Amino acid sequence: MRRRTFILWFTVLFGCGSGEPYDLVPVSGQVTYEDGTLIAAERITLYFHSLAPPINAKTHPRPSTAEVEPATGKFDLATTAQYGDGIVAGRHRVTLIVRGTENLPVDTIPQHYMSHETTPLEVDAADAPFDFKIARPAKAK
Repeated sequence: MRRRTFILWFTVLFGCGSGEPYDLVPVSGQVTYEDGTLIAAERITLYFHSLAPPINAKTHPRPSTAEVEPATGKFDLATTAQYGDGIVAGRHRVTLIVRGTENLPVDTIPQHYMSHETTPLEVDAADAPFDFKIARPAKAK
């Protein structure tokens, strides 16, 4: 028991790994269709693409990912460098990838949500928790 406690405290104090040189912020939220119903999928992954400027030519903010629980539409952990460490502070464009059985893509959301260049979702990390409302594609109605 003492060993587990020591390992836990050591990890918290020294091994949490910040997103240096960027600050990381924990986020949570929910993803549903605009009418509040759940998106039919086996797997939904959110990608947070930071709009923070690079510090120099070699130091750019890393994107973050969060897995959504399809049964509830909720997510509570986002990962940038280490599991659950959060997203880079500041503004982000958010994209979604939706997969069905056998991890194959499904078209239950419009294509423009899948690209950071065309997604209409833009958030500030300080505004978490997020409530993402996704339009239905014509096929999913």
